[in-house]
Amino acid sequence: MESQLALASLGLAATTVAGLIWVVKYFATTLVEDIKEHTKAATELTQAASEQTKASKEVLTFMKKLNGKLEGAVQSKVNENK
Repeated sequence: MESQLALASLGLAATTVAGLIWVVKYFATTLVEDIKEHTKAATELTQAASEQTKASKEVLTFMKKLNGKLEGAVQSKVNENK
């Protein structure tokens, strides 16, 4: 009787350990996939932010070059249309 109880206890312990291993493996696999997706999204976001910064600098440069010339260009177009 005692050996049957010990055997049943060992079986229960082994089943519990196997279940925990399965749960850890499942969550590890899921987390790895989620981390890969997050990393990809973060990389794309960083690239988009870099492109946005570059575009903003280009617009700023354009506006600095345009400063004071727009009024004259508009006036010359108005004069051409008269």
